[in-house]
Amino acid sequence: MNHLLLIAIGPVQDFIAAGRRTADLAAGSSLLVQTAREVAEYLQSRGCELIFPSDASGDVPNKILVVCSDDPKELAIQARHIAQGYIHARWDDVARILAFA
Repeated sequence: MNHLLLIAIGPVQDFIAAGRRTADLAAGSSLLVQTAREVAEYLQSRGCELIFPSDASGDVPNKILVVCSDDPKELAIQARHIAQGYIHARWDDVARILAFA
């Protein structure tokens, strides 16, 4: 049985509100796009068919819609772990850079 699964990464408004400069907004937007791409690529690797966006190689919006045959609840849980892991890894990268500054 196929399922329709919608994953939303956000809240985007918090990134916008936290930005004080254009560079802050650009960095937050880039982080969201890259995180969404990681999630979209993960879902594709699990056999899901991307509906929106239709391709995970470009800029991926913060909402991802797929058709999947696996358990959608389990996919959503794993997608959340993928997103959190990606953001934590970027945080660790920044912390290492700042430690050497």
